[in-house]
Amino acid sequence: MNNKKSKINSILITILMVIILIVVVKDDYKQILQILTKMNLIFILLAILSYSMYVILYGYLGYITINQKDKVSLLTSIKLYLINLFFSGITPFAYGGEPMQIYYLTKYDIKLEDATNAVIIDYILYQISLLLIGIFALIYNSLFHVYDITLEIKYALILGYAVNIIGILALSGSIFAKNTMQKIITNIIVFLSKIKLIKNKKERLEKTNKQIDDFYLSSRTMINRKGFIKKALFINILSLSFRHLTAAFIIYASGIYKLNPLQAFTASALTFVCAAFIPIPGGSGGTEYFFVKFISKYMLEPFAKVILLSWRLITYYLPMIIGLILTKTGGKKWE
Repeated sequence: MNNKKSKINSILITILMVIILIVVVKDDYKQILQILTKMNLIFILLAILSYSMYVILYGYLGYITINQKDKVSLLTSIKLYLINLFFSGITPFAYGGEPMQIYYLTKYDIKLEDATNAVIIDYILYQISLLLIGIFALIYNSLFHVYDITLEIKYALILGYAVNIIGILALSGSIFAKNTMQKIITNIIVFLSKIKLIKNKKERLEKTNKQIDDFYLSSRTMINRKGFIKKALFINILSLSFRHLTAAFIIYASGIYKLNPLQAFTASALTFVCAAFIPIPGGSGGTEYFFVKFISKYMLEPFAKVILLSWRLITYYLPMIIGLILTKTGGKKWE
């Protein structure tokens, strides 16, 4: 993503953030300010720590996936994930994070096919973990009736799960369906050659097939490491659990204790599923709407608004700001 487009998206996100802030606080600003001044700082720090564990664990996952310690350290991998969060946060459907992570990995002398495979594999496992946690949250809610699943939430969940599953299948195909991928790309090159958009068809086909072979070999090497998939899935589920538990600490910081940690976890998990189909960067608007829809059953509206603002600040805006700073200071190497 070029700098101009990145700046435009950042400005749009800032405008959207201001609009959401105005909409949220305009009717209850006095009560909201009063609740904010009484927030428990210990629980706020625990919320920040919980989300930090999510980032650290996901950075560690990238570190063990790329598995080139002489080129990419754990600290660098964590920083690269924060850059991923920034570009994911400013692009529709969060499509910008992974390409930029690949780009930065190549700056550390990681081969393009290795960088691409590492990021794709991590993303597939992330989506699978997100799906598993979402299913767990839905089953838990169905058994204990913690939150009301209205018709709009039901449709949002269906769309969210569908987007998740389609993403998993599409990316898995790029890694596992080598022959299919070669056929598709070959047909594209042949077609482009016929309409005179590509010259030297034979040379281009040979080069492309070699790149696909290298890409496939790289993915096989990564995936076939002993115990890697199980370990990576465990780390993903653990990291996402820390992210969802952030909501519990923020709820307790506001003085609300009606929800136990698992119930707060469920609200966060279901919100992320509902927001998965929203094309606006960061799922803005939809994420806020669904989160308040879940938690407002157990508290007055001003408390729900304070919790929402604190939750989004810690889990969305703050990581994006840090990621933005790192894109300006981490062009090549930090260490």
